[in-house]
Amino acid sequence: MQRARPGLLSTGEVAVVAGQLDGLAGLADPLGVPCHRDWQPRNWLVDDDGVVAVIDFEHARPGPWHEDLNRLWWDEWAADPALARAFFAGYGRRPDEAELATLLAVSVLGHLSTIVWADGHGDPAFGAHARRCLAVAGRIGADPASAPSWWRG
Repeated sequence: MQRARPGLLSTGEVAVVAGQLDGLAGLADPLGVPCHRDWQPRNWLVDDDGVVAVIDFEHARPGPWHEDLNRLWWDEWAADPALARAFFAGYGRRPDEAELATLLAVSVLGHLSTIVWADGHGDPAFGAHARRCLAVAGRIGADPASAPSWWRG
């Protein structure tokens, strides 16, 4: 938030992030695994046989396995929740409650960072998308029943 120009972030937006971070208190640190951190179709090369290759590793680092769900959640899965169900069926498991809490916290931090980045780079559409996602995440944090169907199982 130190990089945000004064007035860019509302007190409600900051409160959503703070609330999600506070919700992590007492949870064990998640196991770190290799994460791409920009896992989305634009970074996948699929050949005619369906073999997938991945590009764009600039943000890769260890993190919780579910960190790579973030972009899918807010883009592909928001447009078609059946994709999320298919993903988890193929993956063999869904995030548990602690992982969902961590995913939500990572997500709101990402949205907040995107708002600041978009403002500094003159990309109001990207910032507006992040604000919409942050508002939805805030509703999920306040009322888990408002979460997407894939989240609830």
